Amino acid sequence: MIDGLIEHFEWMRWNWPSAIFFGVIFGAIVGCTVWDVIAPGCRRRRWLPFAMTRGDRLFIGIILTIGLFLLWLATVGNQALWGAGVLALILNAALARWG
Repeated sequence: MIDGLIEHFEWMRWNWPSAIFFGVIFGAIVGCTVWDVIAPGCRRRRWLPFAMTRGDRLFIGIILTIGLFLLWLATVGNQALWGAGVLALILNAALARWG
């Protein structure tokens, strides 16, 4: 069964950084869903121009992270991808806290 699954997804050419990246995104979505079921959040408006829930901020953070990594790859290349990861963590933490 696992061999068939591996053959089915072989065209994707997974490597460890991309698997970790998508695993973290999946974990964040699952974690936000569980958190929202346990303690529903409310809409709030801070320095962004519209009121958002936790899920909205998570979605914007994921989109910004993808854009940041693509911009990093276009300008710096695939050297020091950890730098883009650190910037993405800082950006998402600021968005979650003050966004």
